[in-house]
Amino acid sequence: MCQCCWLRLENFGKRSCPGCRRDLNEDDPLIESLQVPVRTLYRFQVEADDDTGVGYNLLLMLDVISYFRTSIPIPSSLFTRTFHLTDVPPVIQAMLDNGFVTKGDLEGRPGILIDSETQGLVQRCLSSPAGLRLAVTMIQTEFGFLACRRDNKVVELTLPHALSIWEHIVTNPELIKRYLAFSATILFALDGNGNGHAALDFSTSSLVHIRKCYPEDAVEVTTGIYHRAFTLMKVYKFQEAFSLLRKLPSTFGTTSGWQNGRLVTTLFKAEGCLAYCLYELGHPAESLVMSDVLLERIQEATANEIVADYESCHIISTFKFRRAKTLIRLGLDVEAMAQLKDTLRSNVRYYSHQSPKTMATKKQIAKLLMRKGNFEEAVQLYGQIQCVEKVIWPENHPQKLVTVAGIVSALRQMGNCEKAFKLCETTLTEVRELECPDNAIEILMLKRELAWTLVGKKRFSVAKALLHEVLERMLGILGERHPFIEPAIGDIQALQSY
Repeated sequence: MCQCCWLRLENFGKRSCPGCRRDLNEDDPLIESLQVPVRTLYRFQVEADDDTGVGYNLLLMLDVISYFRTSIPIPSSLFTRTFHLTDVPPVIQAMLDNGFVTKGDLEGRPGILIDSETQGLVQRCLSSPAGLRLAVTMIQTEFGFLACRRDNKVVELTLPHALSIWEHIVTNPELIKRYLAFSATILFALDGNGNGHAALDFSTSSLVHIRKCYPEDAVEVTTGIYHRAFTLMKVYKFQEAFSLLRKLPSTFGTTSGWQNGRLVTTLFKAEGCLAYCLYELGHPAESLVMSDVLLERIQEATANEIVADYESCHIISTFKFRRAKTLIRLGLDVEAMAQLKDTLRSNVRYYSHQSPKTMATKKQIAKLLMRKGNFEEAVQLYGQIQCVEKVIWPENHPQKLVTVAGIVSALRQMGNCEKAFKLCETTLTEVRELECPDNAIEILMLKRELAWTLVGKKRFSVAKALLHEVLERMLGILGERHPFIEPAIGDIQALQSY
């Protein structure tokens, strides 16, 4: 029995299966086995005789969410940018009334749940390439709309469903090729939400699937390797990332012979990461030289229309930000501040005042302000950053801890050790239950600041023990050449006389 084709919209009510031409009687086992939800689904199939109305949209919406994760709430807002806003409430209500979905608790946000039994039914009866395509489009649209993380909670709630869709895609090589860009959407959503280790796991598994579909020299494999190196950097595995990136082709020499703009764009990003790895591995001078050459070359490639303008803006912004951090490391503060202010203007123009790139640039400016002794100005800037980060980042995002560490450091150097101590202790207490590999380094940075507030309170033995703990754990995660290690060693040496 060709059940699937009989169950589809255009075939419902026919007394024979269009696939196998078998006649269907009233006592046919297939009909007798139909349960109430199935009969209800067929009723909506009959009503969906054109491309409008609740019946049609209900079938379409069910088809889409059959690819989503079961027993995890689906934000209703996902549908409003795909279906007409006025259509969404009655369609969702119809699904609730007929038992296809139930209400889900989304901390005050409207949401729905689909159980595994209903999902299996819909996949047998309705599952179609159009449904998968629309599911992918919905996620990409939502993540694109939330690019500046204005409602980060929706991203967090949507990620399990995006991963569920990808799990279906990787079962078929043709689907992997068709929806390969979707893997990058998921990867950067994971990274943007502070899930660095999950992003690394995803990039690693995605690269395995990509290599099954493409030859090793294909741009898709090169991009997959770059994505894996990028996620390695995010979890401080710079040596491993450096080794991986060195194996990729180089753009050095000339770009005039490059015909594949996608490949050149990816390689520029990879070489930018390579330069940054040099900085993180303790070679800031070499990193600066490489960054300067790359900046010239990306501008040349953009002028020759090898790299698209929008890609060029993103790459140049990233290069300049990393270059400024390198200048700070080399003690070239005046040049670094000029570079950061230029980068900040670009970030506000191309992204927004609230984008993660804008916040990261402001933090480096605050860091330079403290080096100049402008602690009150730095605290004020950190306060502005903190207000935005409460909105754009999840509760345990590492960057929120970096901001608190900056405020504590500024307060401490202003002589307000008691206030710095209370802020630091309160924050560490709040994140204790949220501590995970993704924020381990940032927690250590905060503990380092806590140690120095203890010094201000004359609690030297406790401070020394805490600084030794910080150094030991940092060495285990980062290695001895990382820029964080030298200051951590200096802290311990500074307290030897106490």
